[in-house]
Amino acid sequence: MTPTASPHVVFSGGGTGGHLFPGLAVAERLRQICPNLRITFAGSGKPFEKEHVEAAQFDYLALPSRALPRRLPDLIPFLAENLSGYRMAGNFLDRDPAAIVIGTGGYASAGMARAAVRRGIPLILLEQNVVPGRVTRWLARSATRVCTSFEETSRHLSPRCPVRVTGNPIRLAA
Repeated sequence: MTPTASPHVVFSGGGTGGHLFPGLAVAERLRQICPNLRITFAGSGKPFEKEHVEAAQFDYLALPSRALPRRLPDLIPFLAENLSGYRMAGNFLDRDPAAIVIGTGGYASAGMARAAVRRGIPLILLEQNVVPGRVTRWLARSATRVCTSFEETSRHLSPRCPVRVTGNPIRLAA
């Protein structure tokens, strides 16, 4: 991809509908407000994600990612796959810079979110749960803003995290 004059927003995350659909809702609203906006979703490569993102007519980028292992022997594959995803995300952002990266949660969001922070690109996190997931808690201190569905969520994050209660984004009926 080559950079263009249109602003580029990257959504990062997925794996489940709970992470993907709020991101799609925000992306669809952004497209209504700014039709020239370029939007890319970066996820784990699961067919579920790709199918829904492409049906919404957004670009999709699969990045290697793996959830935190529960067993010690799985640690090396976890590190290798996530490091590969982080590097691919960084290469993507170097080739096709984004104005902002929006993390939708889950392990699939980590590589792109960290690559964005490393490059000084603003990072917004969406958190739909009262108790934020591990990746959101890890990334929150580096985020420009953490958008939550519930006021109580801020109690589970560092007091230094810039939190705003925005509610849970939902998609418009077709």
